[in-house]
Amino acid sequence: MSLMKKLGGIGGLIALANSPAGKKAIAKAQQLAADPKNRAKVEQLLKKVTGKGTPPTGGPTSGAAPRP
Repeated sequence: MSLMKKLGGIGGLIALANSPAGKKAIAKAQQLAADPKNRAKVEQLLKKVTGKGTPPTGGPTSGAAPRP
């Protein structure tokens, strides 16, 4: 049995990454990731999705202890 068949879906991804089209897509993604504007957009989206960067809403589930 070939190694690619043993790897299953991962083998297909490896094959795609090694193909000319895959190499082109990887190069384009790296180019976009290097742009500071795009990096800021991604960071903003991650904060929105993960909820980090927003103040707690209060209540028993916020994890914040009340201050005297």
